[in-house]
Amino acid sequence: MIADLPEPARRYFLYTIEPGTPLWTVASISMVGRFGMGDKDNPDYLDFEATQVLAMPSGFVWKMRARHDLMRLSGSDSQRWTRFCPLM
Repeated sequence: MIADLPEPARRYFLYTIEPGTPLWTVASISMVGRFGMGDKDNPDYLDFEATQVLAMPSGFVWKMRARHDLMRLSGSDSQRWTRFCPLM
């Protein structure tokens, strides 16, 4: 899997992954944080919760829900689409 990578990347993976270690191709990640809806001077952050499923090399899906006071936002993102909409 690493034969065609540049030499520094091959060295890194050979050093960090023990031979025989199972290499998973799918990972599910949960996260919480703040989602900026504004600009650098006024980020207008919304608190968010999200899940991301990585299925390499096929792609990913990122789903999130954000809120701040009465403002609600929900959406998803992948290699093929991005959809976000306000919730009422």
